[in-house]
Amino acid sequence: MHDSLKLARTESRWLPVKLHEDELRDRGDKLAALIQDVSAEERRQVDVKAQMKARLSELDAKKTQLAIVISRREEDRDVTVDVFFDMERVTVETIRRDTGEIISSRRMTEEERQQKLPMS
Repeated sequence: MHDSLKLARTESRWLPVKLHEDELRDRGDKLAALIQDVSAEERRQVDVKAQMKARLSELDAKKTQLAIVISRREEDRDVTVDVFFDMERVTVETIRRDTGEIISSRRMTEEERQQKLPMS
């Protein structure tokens, strides 16, 4: 250096530095591990998105079903019914216990008529 130069201060600066072979191998190992981590994270996010989409579809189906119930002002439920054999009219009638409404009436089958015949 020149005799006329006088050290004013020492600083640290971010500058390019050539890597040694062992440093280069270390960075390569870190890059390989990071590539695997990125790949695993991408697969995880695909799975999470699929789960989120399935959940949204499930909620949408429930919403649609509820909208139908509201618009119809009724919904299907289990209701206790009684099945009666009318031997005079030879019919089978199904009657709701909650409302007393006849929900079906049909002719008895041959087998149903035979069940009710008295044994001699």
